[in-house]
Parts: sequence; C-alpha cells; structure tokens
Amino acid sequence: MKNAVAYLIFSIFFLFIESEAYSQCCSAGNPVSGDGQQKSINKNQLRIYWSFKHNYSDQYFFKNKKEDIPFIDNSRFNYSSLQATYGVSKKWNIQTELGYFFDKSQTVEIPEKYVFKGFGIGDLGITTKYQILSLIKPQSELVGSFGVKIPVGKFDQDMDGAMLPISLQPSTGAMKYNIGLYYSRVNLNNKWSFYSFLFAEYSSLIQSDFFYYKYGNYYSLALFGKYKLTNRIYTVLQLRQEFWDKDKRENDEKIESTGSKVTYMAPQILYNFYESWYLLAQADVPLYKYVNGHQLTNKYSFSFGVHKTLNLHKKSSE
Repeated sequence: MKNAVAYLIFSIFFLFIESEAYSQCCSAGNPVSGDGQQKSINKNQLRIYWSFKHNYSDQYFFKNKKEDIPFIDNSRFNYSSLQATYGVSKKWNIQTELGYFFDKSQTVEIPEKYVFKGFGIGDLGITTKYQILSLIKPQSELVGSFGVKIPVGKFDQDMDGAMLPISLQPSTGAMKYNIGLYYSRVNLNNKWSFYSFLFAEYSSLIQSDFFYYKYGNYYSLALFGKYKLTNRIYTVLQLRQEFWDKDKRENDEKIESTGSKVTYMAPQILYNFYESWYLLAQADVPLYKYVNGHQLTNKYSFSFGVHKTLNLHKKSSE
C-alpha cells in the first residue's frame, strides 16, 4: 500500500514535469550493443556474441550545463543480450538479437526514497548486411545494413497497479527501422586497424491504450582505432557522436525536453583467449552533452561480453 501511494505521487509528478524534464538516458527498448566492429563473415560461418551492459545516471542537464533537480535520485539498467550472425553467402549476412532487462529502474525521493522498476524481454532485432566492397590492398571492406526492431517484449508493465512510464518499459512498443554503413581497414603491418560507421534509426508511432507517442529519429557516427598489443590482446579507442531528434505526442506536438547531442569516448580491450574465442570489455564515457530543455543524462556505462565464430560447413580433407 505504501508503494502504491508513493507511485501515485510519482505518476502525478511525472505528468506535471513531462514537458519540463525527461529521462532519455534510459529510454524504452534495447540499448546499442555489439563491439562496434561490423566486419562481415564468410559463407556458412556463425558468429555468436553474448554481452552484458550496465548504465547509470544521476546527472540532470539543461542544455549543456549540469543542474540540480531533487526528484529523481538516479536511473539505471542492467541488460544482457544474445546476438547471432550467419553468413548466408560470400556477401550476405543476417543477424538477430534479443535481450533481457534484469533491472530498469529509477530511484525517486517523494520525500522518502522509492525504487520503481521495469524488467523483461526487450525488442527483437533482425538485420541483413551486404558487403558492398572488399579490397585486398589495402585490406578494407565496406558493408551496408538494413534492420528492423520488433517490440516482442512487454510495453504495458505496471507496478502496484499503476502503469510505469515509457522510460522504464522493457520494450519500445514501436516498430523501428534502421540503416547503416560500416567501413574497416587493416594496415599492412597488421598492427593497426581502423573502423567507422554511420547509423540511422526511425521509429513508428505508438498507439496503445496507455500511450500515444513517437520516438525521435536517432543518428550515430563513430570512428575506431584498434591496436594489436600482443598476439592475443587488442586495445580499441572509439569516438562516437549521437543525435536524438525530439519525441512527439498527440497532434504531432514535439516534446520540448527530448532530443540531444552527446559525444562519447569508449575505450575497449579484447582478449583472444582460445582460437576464435574473444573476451571484451568497454566503457562509455560522455565527453560532451547538449540536451533540449531539462533531461536526466548518462553518467557512465560499461559492458563486457564474449564472442566466437564457428565454421558450420568445413570441407573434408579426405
């Protein structure tokens, strides 16, 4: 009963501040996953990638300045995903991904501390990739992609009978469509590799019993440098720029405290511990943040994972 009363207060306050403050750090649906190196695989190969990501935020921003809003103490999520990529042909790959939120929560003070939590399956991602260009000298590759995200997870999750806000729902509740372009190059000495990608995502309109909402378009540009320290250890440094357009509600009205521009630095380390098995760990550190209106923003996130590439059809040597 105590939690129900607290959540009622939270819901009223959430509606009150909706046009003034927003939490885009933990928006509904799957966070971006993968190691960022989107090289294609050969025909009949299968790459399996499992990852875990933790995200935490306790910083409000107004435009590009930090400010204190003493309502939401912090917001966080713990998310795990499994990704499989299969080489259909020499040039075509297909990739699927599905994940689970163990904890997608906000801690609020009203005036005592309460934790409001969502959890469950996220969206199902299906992506097809095509190798546009492949060169031996210099060793380089250009890959294009098209994908969809299907909202298979729950989008009407409640707590003590009160509907959780969109930012705490495990699924987006909307179909999303994305395109990408990936480029990689390996130097002749095989020590340095360079990667880059462009990515854009469009969301359909949500029309449900509880929500009428459209997420803003998302764009991302990233540059990577990868260095081979030893035969088994690689270090990677990524610089990534993310852009979010403003979200919309009824009558195509833009929500003022949505949309942002964020620059990230993401150091990463990869360890080839056995044959084609790799362990990796990555941190995402925001270097610059500019938001529209008042928004709760990412403070940091880290992830780790393991991936392996399997040859499903080996030629017999007999």
